[in-house]
Amino acid sequence: MPFAISVELGELSLSMTEITELNIGDTLLLDQSVHQPLTAHIQGHPKWKGRPVRRGHQLAFQVTELVDPSYRTEPSQQR
Repeated sequence: MPFAISVELGELSLSMTEITELNIGDTLLLDQSVHQPLTAHIQGHPKWKGRPVRRGHQLAFQVTELVDPSYRTEPSQQR
């Protein structure tokens, strides 16, 4: 059973005017420091902390710590 995993770089708020004025090449300043670990989520629940890395020509996420060991990724077994 596949699960969706997402890694968020950070957040920011923009007004509707700022959004409509965005152009190719513009840079968005996020609230995340480059020195802070990123968090990976499984189905909206934080699961791991880590850092971005490169594997060949692809971006990747290297896990450095477990955030919530109580969150189980296996489906619950019902009897």
